[in-house]
Amino acid sequence: MYLKIKNDGSRVLFAKKPDWRMDDGSIVTDEVLREYENMYPVKDEIIDTEKYDFDTKEPMPKENWKIKEGTYIERAFYLIKYPEYDPFSQIMKLKENAEDFTVNDKFLEKYIVEDIPIEEIKRREIDKIKNLRWKYETGGITFLDYDIHTDRESQSKILSLYVLTKQGELQSINWKTKNGFALLNATEIEQLSLTVQQFIQKCYDNEKRLSSLVKDAITTSDLKEIKYDRWPENSLYQYELGEI
Repeated sequence: MYLKIKNDGSRVLFAKKPDWRMDDGSIVTDEVLREYENMYPVKDEIIDTEKYDFDTKEPMPKENWKIKEGTYIERAFYLIKYPEYDPFSQIMKLKENAEDFTVNDKFLEKYIVEDIPIEEIKRREIDKIKNLRWKYETGGITFLDYDIHTDRESQSKILSLYVLTKQGELQSINWKTKNGFALLNATEIEQLSLTVQQFIQKCYDNEKRLSSLVKDAITTSDLKEIKYDRWPENSLYQYELGEI
């Protein structure tokens, strides 16, 4: 890395030696950079940390800004300063050009914050709702005193049981649940199948409702106010904020 000290005392950090050329086509030397550009090689590496206690510690005392023997900066180390941003509607990006890395008395500021286009946020939130519906749909339900599997395979099996029961080919069954076997008679099998189908439909209905709210939102504030609630009460899965 190279550090340029400007006339006003401000500093600009270069990630690598500038690819500047001499009159003869050769790469500019450190001596020329030092004499004409006030630019020096940096000896120490950047300390990149988000957990530094900026309030109680001095990451870069000014007395360590010393030029040793006119060759490189001695103990010129930096702590990267991460800007505050809203992760819901903004992203933190590394500056494209190393020449744009600005240095003040303490911190290396190498990141910028950009707003995420609202249509991109909407697509992200709709995908989140879809994943949330999947978790509810396949997470299981309570039926009688049992916790019933509702993954896609279990859904298919329960529907098959219903068909066999309606055809008179099945009167009872030992159905394996999440908390043991349940002895179900024909009526209970029909009730179970109906309960599962109603549960699945409610999951899709809520996905549709939430997706519509997202699509109709005008601002990011509108999107933030949407609560991903009103899922079936008999669901075993319960969403926790920030999980998805």
